[in-house]
Amino acid sequence: MPQKALDIPITGRSSSAVELDRTPAIHFETGRFAGVYQRSGGSIPPLRPLHGEQDASSAGVTAPNGVSVTVCGALYNPEVLGLAPNAANSEIAAKIADQVSRRPLSQIMHDLNGDLAVAAFDRAEGRLWLAGDRFGSVGIYLMDTGERMIFADSLFTLAAQPEFDRRADLNYLLRFGCSHYRMITNDLSETPYAAVKTVPPAHVARVDANGVAFERYWSMEGLSQTAMSDAEIAAQYRALLLDSVRRRVARTERPGFTLSGGMDSTSVLSCAAHIKGGPLPAFTVTYDDPEFDERDDVACMKDRMARPWHTLDEAVHFDALSAIESLYETHIDLVPTGTWLSHFDLCRVVAKEGHSHIFDGLGGDELNAGEYEYFPYYFADLKRLGDTERLHREVETWIEHHDHPVFRKTHAIAAELIGHLTDPDRPGLNFPDLPRLNRYAGTAHPDLAGSFDNRPLLESPFESHLLNRTYQDLSRETLPLCLRIQRQNAEVFGLRPVSPFLDYRLVELMFRVPPERKIRNGVTKVLLREAMTGILPDEVRTRPNKRGWNVPAHTWFTGATLDRLEERVRDPGSAAMALFDRKAVMSVLDDHRRIMSGGLVEDNHMMFMWQLSNLLVWAEKNDISF
Repeated sequence: MPQKALDIPITGRSSSAVELDRTPAIHFETGRFAGVYQRSGGSIPPLRPLHGEQDASSAGVTAPNGVSVTVCGALYNPEVLGLAPNAANSEIAAKIADQVSRRPLSQIMHDLNGDLAVAAFDRAEGRLWLAGDRFGSVGIYLMDTGERMIFADSLFTLAAQPEFDRRADLNYLLRFGCSHYRMITNDLSETPYAAVKTVPPAHVARVDANGVAFERYWSMEGLSQTAMSDAEIAAQYRALLLDSVRRRVARTERPGFTLSGGMDSTSVLSCAAHIKGGPLPAFTVTYDDPEFDERDDVACMKDRMARPWHTLDEAVHFDALSAIESLYETHIDLVPTGTWLSHFDLCRVVAKEGHSHIFDGLGGDELNAGEYEYFPYYFADLKRLGDTERLHREVETWIEHHDHPVFRKTHAIAAELIGHLTDPDRPGLNFPDLPRLNRYAGTAHPDLAGSFDNRPLLESPFESHLLNRTYQDLSRETLPLCLRIQRQNAEVFGLRPVSPFLDYRLVELMFRVPPERKIRNGVTKVLLREAMTGILPDEVRTRPNKRGWNVPAHTWFTGATLDRLEERVRDPGSAAMALFDRKAVMSVLDDHRRIMSGGLVEDNHMMFMWQLSNLLVWAEKNDISF
C-alpha cells in the first residue's frame, strides 16, 4: 500500500538554489536502462557507455499522451496489463505509459510481479519517476550533480561518466569495515559513494526541480495470519512455487541453476525439472573440505534433476588477496562476504557454458525461517504463547540437531539469547544484537568512532519476534545486500539472476503463516518440506541440517595471505586505513593467527578480515577519495 512520501536529498544542494521556472529535459539511453534528467532543459549529451553493450531486456516508448517510459528486466504477470504471456518489454512500456497519465506509478507497480525497473517522464509536468521491484532484484542508482540527475540500473554506467564522484561515504564504509555485514544496507538508499544513492526496494522516486522524494508502494503492514491448516498451506505453497518457477522459466532463453545442499536452490531446480519434464543444467561450488563441500548432499539430484551437472572446485588454501585484487578489476561496489567471490567464479562458468540467466534460491531462508540464528526468536514466540512444553522440546531438538563446538547450544544459552534479543513485554519487538554488531567497533579510528552509527533501524510490522526478524532480513539486512552483489557479479558476465522465491504472492503467503508453524522438532522449513513432497528427492527434503553456500574463508587468511594483509595494514600509503586504528586492527589479525596456527576451537575473525581486505583493495583500485 502506498505510504507517505519521504523527502531524501540526493546531495546537499539546497532546493532554493534551483530556478523553478526552467523547463526540465530528459534523455533516455537507447538500449539501456539509463538516462539524464536535466533541470535546465536544452540538449543533453548521451551518457558514456562503459563497454558499449546494449541490454536486450531494456525497451522504451513515448506514448501519444507525451509520457516516455523505459523498462528493463522481466515482468511475470503481463496479464495484469492486458498483455499476452510473451509480451515484449516494448509492449509493457507502452501499457505503463498509457496508464501513468491516469493513475500513479506507485499503484501500477503495486500490481506488477516481476524483476522490473521502470522510468517514466511526463513532459507536461517536467517530472521523472523511477521505480524498482519489491525486493531489489533490479536496482536503480542515482547521481545528482546539481543540474543533472543521472540514473541507471548499473553502478558501472555511472562510473563511466566524466562527472562520477569518487568521494567515499564514510559512515557506510565504517559499517562495512568495522561492523557486521548485516549493517551494510540497513540504510537502503546508501552506497559506498557519497554522491550515489539508490532507489530503495518497493519505492518510487519522484524527481523534479525541487529534488527527490521516495514513496513506498508495498509493505506487509497489517497482513493477517492465515486460518488454513498446514496441509492447505503446503498445497498452496506448492502451487505458487511451481507457478513462480514456470513463469520465470518461460521468460528466459537459456537458464542455468545454482545447486547447493540446502532446500532452496534444490527446490527451485526440482520445480523447473518437474515443469520441463526432465533435468536441467546445474552448477555447484565444491571445496576440498568436508565441512563446506556440498557435492555429496546433492549427488542424488544428478541426472534426476541436474544434467549436465557442473562442479566448480574452489581451493581451501590459495592467495586470497590476489583473488580479491582480481575481483576489483571489474567491481566498483564493495563485496560483502567471501561467498560472493565463489559466486563470481560460478557466474564465469555459467556464462562460459552459454547461459543467459542463472536461477537461485535467494529468499527461501527468510520465507521459511531457515537460518540457524532464527531459533531464539522462535523460542521467544513459544514463550510468549505460554507453550512451555513445546518450548522445552524445541530447545532439546535444537541442541540435538545444531550443537556446534564453537557456537554451543544449551537451555541456558537459549534463555540468554531470548533475554537479550527480544522484549518479553512488547510482542514482536526485537533488540539489535549489539555484541555482534560492535565486535569490531574498536577497530574504527578514534576520530571517527563518535560519528559511527552502528544501531540498525528495526522494522516491526508483526506481533511475532520470528516474523519480524525474518522480515528485517527480507527488507533491510541480508536480502537487499545479496541481491545487489549477485546482480553485479552476474552483470560482469552478461547474466541475469532469477530468484523464484521472491514472487510476492509466495512472500505474502509465508508471512501470513503463524511463526510456531515454521519450525518443528528442531527442523526448519517444515512447510516447504511438505510442499515439495514428490518433487524434491527425499534425501534432500528430509535432511535437517544444511551448509548453504558457506565458504572456508578462515583458511584463506592464513600463511602468506595473512602476511600480505598485515603489510597492507602497516603501509602508510594505504588510503582506506584512515578509517581504522592500526593498532586495534593488528591485534585482531594477531588473534586470528593465534587461533588458526594453534588449531584452536574458537570463533575466528575471517569475516572481519574479508571486509578489511576488500575495503583496502577497493579503495586503491577505484581511486577513492576520503
